[in-house]
Parts: sequence; structure tokens; C-alpha cells
Amino acid sequence: MSIAPSITRGVVESSPATILCIHDNKAALEMRSALLQVAGYRVFAAATSDQAMAVFVEHEVDLVLSDQFVRGVSGAELAIFMKQVRPGVAVVLLSGSSLPPAKLSRHLDALVRENCSDREVLCCIKNVLSRNASLAKRRLQD
Repeated sequence: MSIAPSITRGVVESSPATILCIHDNKAALEMRSALLQVAGYRVFAAATSDQAMAVFVEHEVDLVLSDQFVRGVSGAELAIFMKQVRPGVAVVLLSGSSLPPAKLSRHLDALVRENCSDREVLCCIKNVLSRNASLAKRRLQD
């Protein structure tokens, strides 16, 4: 389980990282969202790019886990939008077969095969969140 520290009244507390899970297949979205919740994350779910963008703009999100193909736009195109709005957000793309074009993939923090195990997905998320937390900490020290 990955947790992100937050400071409240001068005391450091741990709070779960918030993940926006995007998938246009309802069953897959429910399964991924449940997996993430059981792992201790706070989860917002979206089935379309419009829903995803609305949730992203309204809520503070630490990581976006998106399917490559989402109703509206591709997951990689969503990543570009999200990185423009909030450059520090982590984006992990799930892909069943095709890889996004190189010009889009540079906006991704990780690419995961959709058919990989739940354990691999959770490990990837934990690693990306940890890397982003380290980068943010370094930026604060500079």
C-alpha cells in the first residue's frame, strides 16, 4: 500500500493517495476501482474522457490510471491534458496491445499491459507514486 504524507496542525499524518481510474468497460472499471480501494487508495472512477476531465479538474488526484482507449479521446491524449493542468500528476496507461505514439508516450509515467496481474499493477502504482513523492521532495529542498 502506498501512502502520501500530509501535514495537519503541525503533525505529519498519512493519508491514502488519490487515484483517478479511467476505463470505458464498466466491469473492468469496477474491478480496477475495487482493487485500488482494497489496496488502501482513495479512488474516483470515470468511464469517459469527459467524466475523467471533470473529476480531474474538480478533485486533487495523485495518480491517473487510464485505459489506452477511452470514449472521447485516447488515454495518452488525456495524459497530455492532465499534465498541462497539473504537471506533477502521475499518469499510468493500461494498454491491451498497441503502444501510444512516441510523442504522446513522453507524457506517461508508466505503461502497463492490461492483461498483467493485479499485483503488477499495484507494484507499478506504488513505484510511480514513490518516484513522484521523491521528486516533489527534492523540488521543495531546492
